[in-house]
Amino acid sequence: MRLTPQLQQRLDLLQMTSIELNAFIKLQILDNPVLEKITLQEVHNINEAAFEESAITPDVCIEEANSDYIIYFPNDSSSSLRISDSYIKLVLGSAATNSEMRESIKRDVRLAVDLLRNVEHRRQSIHRVVEYIVRNQHEFLVRGVDFIKADSLEGAASATGMSISLISYVINRKHVDTRHGLIELRLFFKEEKC
Repeated sequence: MRLTPQLQQRLDLLQMTSIELNAFIKLQILDNPVLEKITLQEVHNINEAAFEESAITPDVCIEEANSDYIIYFPNDSSSSLRISDSYIKLVLGSAATNSEMRESIKRDVRLAVDLLRNVEHRRQSIHRVVEYIVRNQHEFLVRGVDFIKADSLEGAASATGMSISLISYVINRKHVDTRHGLIELRLFFKEEKC
């Protein structure tokens, strides 16, 4: 099976922690003028505070609210990432824009769209796995770390409709913040032998 650049990027993004993802996005914004942050100040401040606070930051959080659980991404700069309409209008509207430049802009737009899709796929994949954890780890959520029941990756794959390898990518080097502390997602699953 041949990996396309888009699929390779999707796999690379899945393996990144939230700090790595935010740094990657910062570089992508600098490299591709089609991408922009909704607030430009975020580009300059991306995760500097996170590096100072802790070597490990949560990729996702679970909070209890009204006998239910809320899942959210605390350090997610990707949600403010978008394609810059003003840049595209400025460059494409310019009479000085030649066909080579237009092709370059089209390529940059395609790369930006692929990046946005892949970042969203990463978010959705992590969210689905954490939803599975919330549904299957009630005792842990109520009573604490001693009550984690390691589930099989196969069971999680069946319940979420995701492949075992995708779940493995999702849980690798990712941490969830709960009222019981910061916990590596991998602890919720049994190590399976090949």
